[in-house]
This record gives sequence, C-alpha cells and structure tokens, in this order.
Amino acid sequence: MKKIILLFLVTAIPALAQKNSNLIGRFSTGWNYYSKGASLSPQLNSFTNYGMLNYRSFAGDGQSIRYQLRGDFYQKTGLTTTPTLDRGEQFNNRYIVRQLYGSYAVFRGEIKLGRVVPLGTNVDAYPINGAIVENILIGNVWRVSVFGGKIHDEYANRLEGLGYNAGGSLVYDRKTWMAGTGFTSEQLRQTKLSKAYLFGEYRPSVQWRLSSRNQYIVNHSLIGYSQNAAYYRFNKNLSARLFVEYHNRRAYAPAPTDSIGWDRFFETRKETLFGGSVRYQIFNFKKIGALDAVPAFRKRLGNDDLTYAALQLNYRNYFWSRFNFGLGGSYTSNQWLNNVKASVYWNKDFFNGRLDGGISAAFNAYTWSNAGASTKNLSTVSADLNYRFNSSWNAACGIYEEFGNATDPHSGMNVRINYYLR
Repeated sequence: MKKIILLFLVTAIPALAQKNSNLIGRFSTGWNYYSKGASLSPQLNSFTNYGMLNYRSFAGDGQSIRYQLRGDFYQKTGLTTTPTLDRGEQFNNRYIVRQLYGSYAVFRGEIKLGRVVPLGTNVDAYPINGAIVENILIGNVWRVSVFGGKIHDEYANRLEGLGYNAGGSLVYDRKTWMAGTGFTSEQLRQTKLSKAYLFGEYRPSVQWRLSSRNQYIVNHSLIGYSQNAAYYRFNKNLSARLFVEYHNRRAYAPAPTDSIGWDRFFETRKETLFGGSVRYQIFNFKKIGALDAVPAFRKRLGNDDLTYAALQLNYRNYFWSRFNFGLGGSYTSNQWLNNVKASVYWNKDFFNGRLDGGISAAFNAYTWSNAGASTKNLSTVSADLNYRFNSSWNAACGIYEEFGNATDPHSGMNVRINYYLR
C-alpha cells in the first residue's frame, strides 16, 4: 500500500503543478545503513521519507501571499535495529506530522493556526499545536509576534502534547539598529518556567555590526544566557567575528530534537564562553585561484573549562579544472579528553554542474583526562555524490568508514532521491 501511495504522488504531482503554479513542495525518499560497530543510531538499517506540500494564494500584485496551507510529514521504517531490553523503546515505524497549518496574511505578517513551529528569532519556542500571530507590522517600525498552544511531541502525533508554551515579542526596527523585548511561559512535563528576553542589533553599515540576545528566568531569578557578538570587515580580504556568551544550564532544558548536539551531555553548570574567528584571503588570482585562511579560538570558563583552537585553509581552483580543496587542524581540551584533529576535503562538479562529488577525511588522536591513559586514534573517510537530473529531480549518495583503535570498525551509507515541485 505504501508503494502504491508513493507511486501515485510521484506521477500525480507533476500534473498538479501544471494546473496550478501556486502549489509547491518537496518529496524525498531514502535508505540509511549503519554497521553495528560503534554506531549511536538505534536504526541500523532504515528507510526514511519526507514530504512537504504548500499551497499559496497570491494577492493582486502577484508577489505577496494572501493565504497558504502547508504540511510537513516525516516517516521512518526500521529494518534492522539495535536490541534493547525495554520493549517500549523498540523501534519499528514512525509517522510524524511536523507541521500542518493554515495561514492568512495581515499587516505584512501572518496569522497561523494548526501544528506549527513558531518563529524563534527573538525568543525560544517549542513546536506547538496552537495559534501564532507572526511579525505584524505597525507604523512601519514596530513588529509584534504572539503565540500559544500545546507543545507537541516530535516523536508522536498526540494532540494533548507534553505541556504548553505561550509568549510573544515586540521589536522596534530602524534602518541601522533594532531593539526588542519578549516573554514566554512554558510547562514541559514537570518543569514550569517564565522567561523574559532582551535583544538588539546595531548595523550602521555592511562593514560592521553588533548583536546581543539575553534571557532571564523570572520564576527562578536566574540569567539563562547572554549571547553577544561583534563582526567587523576591515576590507575585502579580511574580516573578524568576536563573541562573549554566558550560559546557566541549570536554568533551562534544551528543546527535544532528533539530533545529538555537541553540548547535549554537559553538566548543568554555569559557564562563560568567549572567542572568535578571522577570515583572511591570502591571495586571489585568475591564473592561480584563491586561498583563504580561517583561524578560530574558543575558551570556556566554568564547567571544568574548555579550550579550542583551529585553523582552516580553503583553496578554490580557477584554471584547468575547477575544484575546492581544504586542509584543517584543531586542538580541543575539556573535562573529558584532549584531542588533536586533522582534516582534509576535496569537491568538484562535473558535466556542466549536474554532478557534484567530494571526498573528505578526519583524523583524531586523543587521550582521556584520566592519569596514565594511553593515546587513542579515530579516523573517518567519506565520499559524497549528488546528481541533478533536471530542475525537479536529484539523487544523492554518501558513504563513510570509521576506523581506529578507539572503537570497532564502523561503516555507513545513505542514498536519497529528491523531487521538488515548483
């Protein structure tokens, strides 16, 4: 039955597109494979399907959208899974409705109703079953957003959700600067939080800008975070970005997600981070190519500290055969390990840009912080191909191998076909 439905969609969608150009969408199906080795994936062998349909009705000018209906759907079937003693965690099939809503344009903004992800530019928000008033423009300088609803589980389609999330923001936006404030109230499972936000940006020219985003947990009297960044472009060859951040991980919990973030398992402590990066173009000649250097540095104080330093070299070749090539190296030290990493990549397009291919490798040598721990190595080699049949169809394939004395050999492969309805 699933194959019949998929075949119907693939054959019927182009016909729909010819009758109504307001209908757009994307459909993707793929196969993912991971060897048992040291894989963190609970689905060692699986099929994943994704679909998005968006019907838009345009205003008289033919540019702005009057109303739209949109749905985002995700389906995954596990063919081979890692064993677990908990029967409730056994994975077979998953059907997820990520978004399903209707919207209507008003005052250069939108009113959305249904299962939807709030615009999280200025305040933090969970996906909800509810309503959103998004970016309503008042007097050409004020922008107002308000949302509220039940937090929906990204791993199930239950209407009751995991709790509630409501809030909004008010922004005063001028040509060279922006300032705003916001407030949210949430209950996720057994945790209730009230959060206040203050944010702003100063952008007098394309040469430089300053930005700040801050969160305060009202009912706990704690600063959740303060994220501040500065960007300056000295000339066409040199630019720099600096940042200073404060995080109190006792004050909030990260939103549920399908991916594992680099900081997902950090202890709930206070920490201050600062660092930056520089982009410098060493040379750019038509007969030689262009070479960029990107040094970066990051330091964390608190949470047992962290030191990170890296240098990336990127070369773009212009003559004979166009390609991109890069070399990188980094050093990381935190409460668990000291790691030295070297990386290399190469990618190129073929057949007038229809085929894009690349290979990459990363080599890690690390020691655990425990006294007397021996050095371990972990390396990954991967190759990726993407072929564009036409403006609507493309296919991609990726394969990698992970090896070293730090883990069991581990292989992975994914194949995906995408269709874009325009």
